[in-house]
Amino acid sequence: MLWCLLLVPIYDISANMKALSISTLFACLLVASAYPTPQEVQQAGSQTLDAIADWFSPLTNYFRNDFPAKTPSEFAGDVRDSVSEVASDVANHHFVATVNEGVIQPAVDTISSTFNSVVNTPVRELYDGAVKRMGDIDESVAGFINGRRGELILE
Repeated sequence: MLWCLLLVPIYDISANMKALSISTLFACLLVASAYPTPQEVQQAGSQTLDAIADWFSPLTNYFRNDFPAKTPSEFAGDVRDSVSEVASDVANHHFVATVNEGVIQPAVDTISSTFNSVVNTPVRELYDGAVKRMGDIDESVAGFINGRRGELILE
């Protein structure tokens, strides 16, 4: 008797879920059929959509034609090769090379030389240098403040 009472709400939930699933499937089919095909999009004359379709076409063709016959290891090899090719193309791009030569490499060189000089310097010299530098900064700030005494800062 108790089992019957428990099965009725489950059946109602199940029936409601089936109805919801069927209506959702029907709505998806309507939306999918209303969405233009790639040929229709290209015939619409949108240059942006044409460029996007052309840009994704190698990937689309791969997944349509080649992917179904690939083993997981072959797919992993294809992904590795593609990532290597993209990384090489990005590294060889004029803008990236210019930024690397003009900004990144000088910063790396400065950090490396600073690191090398700090590594080879005894701790006592580092401490004495820091104390001297803080004293110089203190004198500069005090000189600025004392030199500006009585004058308007914003003239």
